[in-house]
Amino acid sequence: MRTFALASLAGGLAACLPAQTFVVDANAGPGTQFTSLPAAVAAVPSGAVLDVRPGLYSGFSIAAKSLTILGRPGVRVIDLGNPPIRIDAIGSAQHVVLHGLELAHVSVVATVHCTNSTGTLVLDGCRSDSSTSPVGGRLVATDCTNLHVQRCTFATSGLFDSALQLQRCAATLTSSTFAASLAVPMSIANSTVDGTDCTIRAGIVAPTLALH
Repeated sequence: MRTFALASLAGGLAACLPAQTFVVDANAGPGTQFTSLPAAVAAVPSGAVLDVRPGLYSGFSIAAKSLTILGRPGVRVIDLGNPPIRIDAIGSAQHVVLHGLELAHVSVVATVHCTNSTGTLVLDGCRSDSSTSPVGGRLVATDCTNLHVQRCTFATSGLFDSALQLQRCAATLTSSTFAASLAVPMSIANSTVDGTDCTIRAGIVAPTLALH
């Protein structure tokens, strides 16, 4: 089985690129360089590290560049209309790391949506469930060949919304929880998945896994 040392990766990136680290603080505390997380994501150069302080932030999109977002405890990303987080077209020499983010949506399932990426995508310690969002959250990935999910929780009460949806992906899942009360918790099609120490919970809908 494969394991992915995200803590080493994230720490190594921050240590190697101190000049590329930017502070994001919704409360504009000392040393703040951005108060808006979407603005920071759009403005910083490829390879940058965002040190995000506790607060409420709008959703954002990452496309075609490397970026590490290190959320301190109490960082919540919320959106009113779109998926809170979108990741697209990350090239084979690029990476995206998301650490410690809570995800929320006002009326529908909060979604991390990853698409069309051959680069390394890492989610570590991220959470979207009833404690962060009214109907919870899910991870949806399509055509992503290097996806790593570690110490995350995705749980949804949305009708027909699986907590994990993979299509044409290669993924490792480590020490994570995927739960759905009104849908199949995991829906996986044409994908390779390596899972270690994960919890999968179903509600009234069986089976637990849908493999296509």
